[in-house]
Amino acid sequence: MRWLLVSAIQNPAILERCERLLLELRLDIAVRGPWEFWDLWVFDRIYGTRKRNVLRDLYCQWVKYCDIWKRATESERAMIKELTPEKLKEAILNQLDKEIQRLRAEAKTKSRLAKLEVVRRKVPEGAGFDRFLRYQANVQRDYDRTLEQLERMQRLRREQAFPVKGNESTWSS
Repeated sequence: MRWLLVSAIQNPAILERCERLLLELRLDIAVRGPWEFWDLWVFDRIYGTRKRNVLRDLYCQWVKYCDIWKRATESERAMIKELTPEKLKEAILNQLDKEIQRLRAEAKTKSRLAKLEVVRRKVPEGAGFDRFLRYQANVQRDYDRTLEQLERMQRLRREQAFPVKGNESTWSS
């Protein structure tokens, strides 16, 4: 199985490549119409051939319908005037626009999940996490003790009185 671009969409370079391919495809369809070989290659390169793709299926139906439309007589065309190849072409172009927006949103989500996974891996599990919490509590106590000593030394330097034990808000002289 070939490597699919959509499988690594969180990579900004791959997202840009997919967007560029879809934008080129959109422009080609808008200007020249269907070119089945190239257009299907783009869909297969991005999404692969094994996974069903609504956009690819819509494109294939449009190509078949354009072929049928070309062979139809004027009276047959008049009967189905609501569904012209141009209207189908507009539907495909709209779907391509939506797909580009969807890929951007999916890439953003996958990128956030990848960052979250990196952070998650840094947090120890089980006994390691318990040890981490004990170390954190110990460091916090050491920090509080050191801060208290610093405050006491600053008061001594300023020749201030110490707070009374038990009621630290009142000062004795």
